[in-house]
Amino acid sequence: MSIHIYTTLDALLYIHIEVQSQYDLDFPERMFIYHYRLYDRYGTRVTSLAVLGDNQEYWRPRSYHYETMGAELSFCFPMVKLLDYQEKWDELEKSRNPFSMVVRAHLKAIETQKSPQQRLDWKKTLHKALYEENYSDK
Repeated sequence: MSIHIYTTLDALLYIHIEVQSQYDLDFPERMFIYHYRLYDRYGTRVTSLAVLGDNQEYWRPRSYHYETMGAELSFCFPMVKLLDYQEKWDELEKSRNPFSMVVRAHLKAIETQKSPQQRLDWKKTLHKALYEENYSDK
């Protein structure tokens, strides 16, 4: 007797990343809508991630919920708040991950919003850092 077991490790996963730069009361519902539209369209696994680039410390949406006449739906999604990386500035500076440069630029844009001279100084520092990391302008 011979037994053949065929397995496949092929898996398809759709990743929906939503970047939100200001407070929006309707954001959790929009996350749900985009998620279910992907699921409906492709009929497979979808994961959704919220990246929050706003300056509101306490706005941290992570779910959408509604219920009507006994029917209930809850949708939870992971969230990354860029403001949280302000405390990890040293790590961002040491990181070779290009996204760390994007986060640093974003945080400084928020910090220098009302100070044109500080913003200019930061832009010069950022440009120098990009040059030292061999980033191209193309």
